[in-house]
Amino acid sequence: MTTAQACSEYNVAVQLLIDSSNDPDLHHKYEDQLKGVVDKAPDSVKADMNSIYLLFSKSPDAKDNPEAAKRIQVACQAAK
Repeated sequence: MTTAQACSEYNVAVQLLIDSSNDPDLHHKYEDQLKGVVDKAPDSVKADMNSIYLLFSKSPDAKDNPEAAKRIQVACQAAK
């Protein structure tokens, strides 16, 4: 998967997660979708995307990482 593809799929999955925050079943489905994107993402964005995934999944390993979202945005802009 290219960085551009990962960014596109990541953005869709994150928006779906945000939109489904009041529906636990749907939210869980979109968590899985985001995890699938993270698993296929290139190394240039994988760690940052994974940290965002951990926040959405409320993992005990999650750490608030506002810099991760910024780095993803920069990498995605560069990949266009």
